[in-house]
Amino acid sequence: MKHFFTNRRSFALASTTVALLIGSMNLSATENSKGSSERQEIVAQAQVGRKITVKVSDAYGPVIGANVVVKGTTNGGITDIDGNVSLNNVSQGETIVISYIGYVTKEIPVGASSLITVELSEDAEALNEVVVVGYGTTRKSDLTGAIAQIDPTKKEERFSANATDLLRNTVAGMNIPFSTSAKGDINTDNILIRGTNSIKASNGPLIVLDGIIWDGDLADISSGDIERIDVMKDASSAAVYGSRAANGVIQITTKKGSSGAPTVTLSTNFGFTKPYEIRKVLDGPGYVNMRVNLMKAVRGNTNEVNGVNYYDDPSSLSGSSLDEWMSFSKASGDPVSEWLTRLNFYPIEIQNYKAGRTIDWADLIFQTGFKQDYNMNISGGSDRTKYYFSIGYSDVEGFVVGDEYEAIRSRLNLETRINKYFSVGANAQFAVRNQGSIAVGTHYNQMSPYSSLYDENGIMKQYPFDNSGQDGGSNPLLTREYSDDLNKTYDLNTKVWGMINLPFDITYTLNIVNNFTSNKHYRHDSSSSPANNSGGDAYRHNSSSHSWTIENLIKWNKTFGEHSFDVTLMQNAEKFQSWYDAMSNSGFDPTDVLGFHAMGFGKNPSISSNDEVDTRNALLARLNYIYNDRYYLTAAVRRDGYSAFGQDNPYATFPTMALGWRISNESFFKVDWVDNLKLRLSWGANGNSAVGRYDALATMGNIKLLQAYASSGAYYTKSGLTINRLANADLQWEKTTATNFGFDFNLFGNRLNGTVEYYISKTTNLLLDRQLPSIVGVKSVASNMGQVNNNGWEITLNSLNLDIKNKLQWYTNLSLSGYRNRIVHLYGDYDENGVEQDDTENGWYIGHSIDAIYDYKSNGIWQTEELEAARAEGKEYAGYYPGDYKMVDVNNDGEYRPEDDRQFLGHKNPHLFLNMTNDFTIFNDFTFSFTLYGAFGGMKNYNYEHFGALTLSDFDITYWTEENRSNKYPRMSERDIDAVKTTNYIKTDFIRLSNITLGYNLPSKFIKHIGLTSAKVFCNVENVAVWSPWPVWDPENTGGAVPRKFNFGVNVKF
Repeated sequence: MKHFFTNRRSFALASTTVALLIGSMNLSATENSKGSSERQEIVAQAQVGRKITVKVSDAYGPVIGANVVVKGTTNGGITDIDGNVSLNNVSQGETIVISYIGYVTKEIPVGASSLITVELSEDAEALNEVVVVGYGTTRKSDLTGAIAQIDPTKKEERFSANATDLLRNTVAGMNIPFSTSAKGDINTDNILIRGTNSIKASNGPLIVLDGIIWDGDLADISSGDIERIDVMKDASSAAVYGSRAANGVIQITTKKGSSGAPTVTLSTNFGFTKPYEIRKVLDGPGYVNMRVNLMKAVRGNTNEVNGVNYYDDPSSLSGSSLDEWMSFSKASGDPVSEWLTRLNFYPIEIQNYKAGRTIDWADLIFQTGFKQDYNMNISGGSDRTKYYFSIGYSDVEGFVVGDEYEAIRSRLNLETRINKYFSVGANAQFAVRNQGSIAVGTHYNQMSPYSSLYDENGIMKQYPFDNSGQDGGSNPLLTREYSDDLNKTYDLNTKVWGMINLPFDITYTLNIVNNFTSNKHYRHDSSSSPANNSGGDAYRHNSSSHSWTIENLIKWNKTFGEHSFDVTLMQNAEKFQSWYDAMSNSGFDPTDVLGFHAMGFGKNPSISSNDEVDTRNALLARLNYIYNDRYYLTAAVRRDGYSAFGQDNPYATFPTMALGWRISNESFFKVDWVDNLKLRLSWGANGNSAVGRYDALATMGNIKLLQAYASSGAYYTKSGLTINRLANADLQWEKTTATNFGFDFNLFGNRLNGTVEYYISKTTNLLLDRQLPSIVGVKSVASNMGQVNNNGWEITLNSLNLDIKNKLQWYTNLSLSGYRNRIVHLYGDYDENGVEQDDTENGWYIGHSIDAIYDYKSNGIWQTEELEAARAEGKEYAGYYPGDYKMVDVNNDGEYRPEDDRQFLGHKNPHLFLNMTNDFTIFNDFTFSFTLYGAFGGMKNYNYEHFGALTLSDFDITYWTEENRSNKYPRMSERDIDAVKTTNYIKTDFIRLSNITLGYNLPSKFIKHIGLTSAKVFCNVENVAVWSPWPVWDPENTGGAVPRKFNFGVNVKF
């Protein structure tokens, strides 16, 4: 625990936001051998006041920045680099109070000595309430904004290879999609905090790592290095990051060193991943039966005489019936071959059918993937210097053959105190990602069970049933067999800082950050592949980037009696540069065996390059004010500049203000079962700068023109210039203003605590491409147009349900949230009456949500008795058959027209979210937990799976027939061919049992004999079960399989 608490202390020092607590001193008269008159003189001097020194330390050394104050007065100070503070005019009968974030507050009476030595003890409960607020920290109880915290220690028993694993299903209002890849990460743009505010620009949050904006990959941040994560959700909290914080901020704080002996932690995690479900496809007999029924349904029963059908199985016929069947096509020879030919079987399928050979394609595509993760960290230091070092390795296989991910990560955090005025430190992180694997295709449902993987020469076939690819059905294993891929990324992120303690409790910090990223992506598709007819193809893509940030930070923290002030001033400058070059070639001669290692062997070289640069700068001023631990004020303003915006709008200003009232500290508030109640109200403005670096500029491209000489008629090539995009000097930030109301509470002796939030936001100046008339010669120009409003609510509850000392503890965390947005303006086209028009091409409708569904509504299935109404003969918009989805005819005219019969049906994405985690501790050594989460309110169109394929296989899908009617499933029809528009929107609501974990702490009396201070073994299962009305695959990944993971691990510390 020592490195944990010292880390919190370093953050408290950085912000120094703890209010000075008021105390008093008792001064005892000192006995001496002089006369009573001298004694009385000494006592009188003591009563008037004298100078004392207070020395504050903890178990690991001096405590810097502790608050020492005489109770009931403004006489106080903050301990220096050696843990000392001197107070003047301290009189007899007074007491001093010493406080520090993360430590138990102490009150000490003063004796005769002028030196008082105090050792503070750690307060775990208070420490857990330290929250990062941007350029500093504060107590959670002092927050005026909506900030949630994630404690990684509560997920250390799960396989969390990187930061993304720690974020899912932890914070009310933050939603992260389900990942199916071996890497397990999610693009930051797909992480949503409080929903969608922008139509085109990014809706992803800003990532801040150790106080500095992070543009790297979350997969590079090892979960084992993370001390805590703070999620800033409301505009007032995030506004300190200005132009990139419209969608919230995720602040990641890594571990730091601590004074004392080195502490070494080793963790090993291993397990396996397999598909949660593999949908059943047609086996051999089912494939044949599907083709028979489909041919009869699609081609009709016209060729049927005396009960004998053209597509009947000849093995069921004999005598004259078989002769009559053969005469349908005037065939002779083998009836089975003739029958399969009529069913569109290819020759290789006929051959394998007759030989009884089948392939289980799912078995070749899906696997049980093994995964392993190893991490080691060491921390320690002296009173002056502290260090933390870690190194880790991950090797993960997914549930699809060839889906692999490998990473090495290392981190070093150093800090040292040069003298009482000056401290320096450095954070460095290095990561190598290997994503060069080639996964097989997953279209196993298309593959005939009677196909062949290899030809007669043992060469893998491009089309396993020799259909030449005219209907699909390419070999899903081919690319992995004949291609080679190298894809490695190297990332180095460094931060060097220095802090000076100035007079009047002012600190100055300089941060210098550099990030270097390099990627090599090389690929070779061999000429040996039957799919390659170009003599082999290869490319080499090299990209690199460098970004730097210089940040100057001035902080002042002071308490005057009941008034506490914390002022932050910041100035920064940033620059980003990237370089990209690519070469490709084909037609390698005499051989392509060296692939991308010998690009010069090809006959068709091509090269390209692209370099980009942008710059940013910012100014920030923030004030935090607290009065009497009851009234709170936060006010800030940030001025941002970004080179990507128009020349007339390179800068924008983002103000914010927040108020808090701890009503439970008022004298009139006398509710015994309420331990704490605080009301919060905040308003802030943020920007969204997710725009192309050169979108505000006109760009030009080159074009090659073929011309002819007038005299000779000979052709030649001439280069020209084209305008690709028009400039917009007025292009500026999207701007989001938001108001947040919330309250925090602790009830029943702190057994129940939580927060409730309600927010409304307005995003204007949406970054969109305005379409231009064709006469202009350019399709569009980047513009600011439109407005989107958003509102929502969040509830978070934490409860201690059961507490039987040394036997059983049961904690529950429950979060609920909901949101919905609405397009207010698009400022695009207007009709002749000046009414603003919808953008139907993009599916954006004014007055409705960005993800609104405007389409036909299904109303069951057309039945046989409704043939005439379904066909609607003679009408332009009709043409259904019994067994087709029945659409609602809104205006009851017997036709289905887009302009008349479409209606708003719901939303593509869910708008209500639930998460619940239960943690149990049994006999102090056993731990057990499970997590449930769910999402509600979304819909997707399930009309893309019609059972049947004229030349391919298919999933085993229920379908409508006259004999087996259904009002849910449509008739058999050729795949993806619909004569008329149909829909079948189904809810994607779900509840998922996400995780079950069991852990055991080995008894200390056992592990101490082998030199360990703690040891824990654990196991867990992820994606245990899901309940949903969505009929296929998974409601979070409707297009394919999802993983189920089994993990085992050991954590030891010594």
